[in-house]
Amino acid sequence: MGVSANLSLKEAGGSVAPQLGPDANTLKFEATYQTDSRMRITVTNNEQFEVPHDVVPRNKPHAAADVTTANGRLYDQLQLSSGTDNNFHFQIKRKSTGTTVFSTANFPLVFKEQFISIGTSLRSNHATYGLGESTRNALRLQPGAVHTMWNRDHTCMDVDVNLYGSHPFYLSVEEDGNAHGVLFMTSNAADFRVEDESLHAILTGGMLEIYVMLGPSPEDVMRQYVELVGLPSMPPRWSLGSHQSKYGYPNVGHLREVVENYTKANLPLEVIWSDIDYMQTWKDFTWDSKNYPQEEVRDFVQQISKKGKHYVTIVDPGILSTDSTYAPFVDGMQDDVFWHDAPETKGGGADVAIGQVWPGPTAFPDFLKPNAREWWARLVKSFLDEVPVSGLWIDMNEPSNFCNGGTKCTVPPNCPIPGQQTTCCLQCDAPSTKYDLPPYRIHNNGGFRDDLAVHSLAPGSVGHNGTRHYDAHNMYGLAESIATHDALLAATNTRPFVLTRSTFVSSGRYSAHWSGDNAATWDSLRQSIAQVLNSNLFGIPMVGADICGFLLNTNEELCARWTALGAFYPFTRNHASFETIDQEPYRFPLARDAAEASLSLRYALMPTLETAFYLAHVGKASPAVAAPLFFICPTDAACLNSSTQFVLAGVLLVSPVVKAGVDFVNTYLPKGIWYSLEYSNGIASIVGAPIRVSDVGAYYKLSAPVGAAPPLHIRGGSVMSMYDGDARGADLTTSLVAAGPYGLYVALDDMQSAFGHLFFDDGLSMISSSSVKTTFVAFQANATCVIASPESSSESHTPIWRSIQIFGLTNAPASLTFNGIPLSSWRYDTERQALIVSMVSLSVEISQGWTLRWEHTTTSSSPMTV
Repeated sequence: MGVSANLSLKEAGGSVAPQLGPDANTLKFEATYQTDSRMRITVTNNEQFEVPHDVVPRNKPHAAADVTTANGRLYDQLQLSSGTDNNFHFQIKRKSTGTTVFSTANFPLVFKEQFISIGTSLRSNHATYGLGESTRNALRLQPGAVHTMWNRDHTCMDVDVNLYGSHPFYLSVEEDGNAHGVLFMTSNAADFRVEDESLHAILTGGMLEIYVMLGPSPEDVMRQYVELVGLPSMPPRWSLGSHQSKYGYPNVGHLREVVENYTKANLPLEVIWSDIDYMQTWKDFTWDSKNYPQEEVRDFVQQISKKGKHYVTIVDPGILSTDSTYAPFVDGMQDDVFWHDAPETKGGGADVAIGQVWPGPTAFPDFLKPNAREWWARLVKSFLDEVPVSGLWIDMNEPSNFCNGGTKCTVPPNCPIPGQQTTCCLQCDAPSTKYDLPPYRIHNNGGFRDDLAVHSLAPGSVGHNGTRHYDAHNMYGLAESIATHDALLAATNTRPFVLTRSTFVSSGRYSAHWSGDNAATWDSLRQSIAQVLNSNLFGIPMVGADICGFLLNTNEELCARWTALGAFYPFTRNHASFETIDQEPYRFPLARDAAEASLSLRYALMPTLETAFYLAHVGKASPAVAAPLFFICPTDAACLNSSTQFVLAGVLLVSPVVKAGVDFVNTYLPKGIWYSLEYSNGIASIVGAPIRVSDVGAYYKLSAPVGAAPPLHIRGGSVMSMYDGDARGADLTTSLVAAGPYGLYVALDDMQSAFGHLFFDDGLSMISSSSVKTTFVAFQANATCVIASPESSSESHTPIWRSIQIFGLTNAPASLTFNGIPLSSWRYDTERQALIVSMVSLSVEISQGWTLRWEHTTTSSSPMTV
């Protein structure tokens, strides 16, 4: 159902900007009403590249209720016109308000083989976000900026230049708080220029494929986005714990020392990582026989696994191409898994495309090839058979090349020069096809507008079914993520854990992400918040930044503040480069204190965090596990412009310190009721009276000493499940937390209501497995009761509730019943307006249904202690 039209060139034989190539003479336009909230628009001449559906599936409506009807649509029927200028235009309006959400009225469509131009009006009073990946000083898109889609290996210290991922998606909040999202489904190099009143897109190839999603809330837009491109994966439980890494851990003994030092400092460490240090001369799937002998590494992994800890290693895509005994290359050549030079070269495309990465001259697998994914799966299986690592970290997968992509590359003697691995030593012909030198130069590396081949493969290179790297470059990291995810799943039959640097539309289905090579600066700390939030907007919720900074030497104050912030990233890992000082938190007293306080709170919150990932994974909630502040206050200007606060798991407002030399933070609390969550002696607890913010939000100057957790506030209307034990110490793991006991925190809103969920399973099994045992419970609360309603429970035994705490009750109850039976094990805290119920004697499992009900007195009473 929709609208279609045949388009023809306005002036026969004429051309707009002829230096960019001839215009298409005829085009096919189609607008499809896919669901009541989603429309698909395509413009093509049936000759242009299309993002493969087996790489990025476009999921169709999965329920009868999603099928569009004229009465149910959130948008009016699409309007086509030729306008007074006789140019083709189309327009989409929100039915309920008449707001224009997409209109090309001021942007004539230009369609050439390597240049496609389209624009839309963008009202200045709409707040717009997305279009990444780049480092920014503000989350909200700023007028005058160009956002370039071309995956690129570059430090993320530089702002407003294209980085490791391409996500041509934006979310716009309209003046009344309604929101819409727009996805340009293109893997070709592209520029998106944002101005006060417009957004202009220039694509260097492919078809036009645009999806418009009508929300109406920001959370709705995000759900609609991942319903289209794929729901985010469910991470294994252990990956939600504390991670430590460094490029430069010299040997296995040093890994043991790091683990032991965490124990001595009484800090939790769940995962230890190895960068390329473990490899034999930086070759994938090898172990350094001197510093990381395989048997010693296996013994190390066995020892830490007994304590609930895990080991993750890095793997790069570049395969050494000069060693005739190196099995991955020999087998890969035999199976023809690598990218090839362009057929226009002297070799006619028969030669494998060669670049240079850490091991030296390298070939690059084409993960779009089915046989390449099979070859990769065999390598991963063999690697895990040698040492049972828990996950894989895939880096340098833009793909990165220390040379600029060339053709007919040869390897001179002594290449690479020892100690100069990152200096290009290959001798190559300059690429010269139309793909290598397109007529339009995107803003690759910002104003420098580098060639597309700079530090990558030649765009004219040829891969699966004749696909040019020009068209597939931005999907390289995604394709490797898919191959690695599937390889780990086949090898372990458990939830795969893949961390990738390079991403594309739908990467969240397969992998976690980190923001890349940041630095130990206050700018990088502050910018990391927008990086994490943008990744969540792109459907990749399992994301973090290198805590304390990757490049440059950190200092105690910076590392302490970053440790406090990083504990509330969805993915929390301290990582540094080889040339920096060691920066594990135990090396700085204030960072150690920050780690104890903040990680204790993180582990206490683990049931809520894990539930948020589950809700995102099954499409029951927004995929933004870490969400921008405007998600909960889309009509509040302060929320729309916030770049340094965020909402974790939909319930917890995090307000970190982001500058040096201060012991406070100006926290913005939107309208509603907020409850301060703090840490003391291993216990997370709500302290003080509820903060009631009426009418509009307000700023509060809150104490935030160095070495403490950042100010945290529970949002009124939330029900949270938390670990109700001592959440501190070196023995703390996600498995220990999962064993319980649990506490239920009910934070009533200004309507005296609250709701929430709890998910529980073994933490490793695939959610889709028919044999997996899960528990999913819904909670509802009001001024007189809390009800737990299991929606599913197949677990034979689950943890027990130790306490139930209801906050925001202005009067003390007179009596309580639990499932209709009088209950005496409770007290009322007047200051915190809290009803505290001990469940210890009842032995109630989290999978059970129950009702807790109370009767009020007419006046406040003193706390009653039992």
